Amino acid sequence: MRAVLRERRCLLVLDNAAGEAQVRPLLPGAGAGPVLVTCRRVLSGLEGVRRLALAPLTPEESAALLRAIADQAARPSAAEDVTEVSRLCGNLPLALRIAGTRLATRSGWSVRHLVERLSDEDRRLAALRTGDVSVGAAFSRSPTYSSPSRRGGCSGGWRTCRERTSPLRWSPW
Repeated sequence: MRAVLRERRCLLVLDNAAGEAQVRPLLPGAGAGPVLVTCRRVLSGLEGVRRLALAPLTPEESAALLRAIADQAARPSAAEDVTEVSRLCGNLPLALRIAGTRLATRSGWSVRHLVERLSDEDRRLAALRTGDVSVGAAFSRSPTYSSPSRRGGCSGGWRTCRERTSPLRWSPW
């Protein structure tokens, strides 16, 4: 792949990288195209890179994302419920995209119905799953929540640790 990228001008996107060891073999040596790597932590072991920290979405940006995904969320009468879904999703793009997709693919659902499903803290992570994408899986791959020492000593997973962390209000990725 490095040889091909060296000869072509293209943007290589490496999304949700686990670490430097995963990224290094994919970086073109001296190519003409840029590489965009997203990660939940700083990849400080990579040299010669420009790092850009992204702020979490604002409540307004979160609501706009939901409205762009699901027609039900675009209705003016749903504005308060859209704000609540955004809050319950912690204004996080992955959670919002999943919630919006679930809403968009269920024409019988209202935004209020989605609020009710997400309001149950014990079922929230299970509700934020669509296809093979889930917030819970993102947690399991996150260095912040993948080991007991990083979960503040919790060893029983997300449900056991929720007293120490607000659901879907983790630190920015």
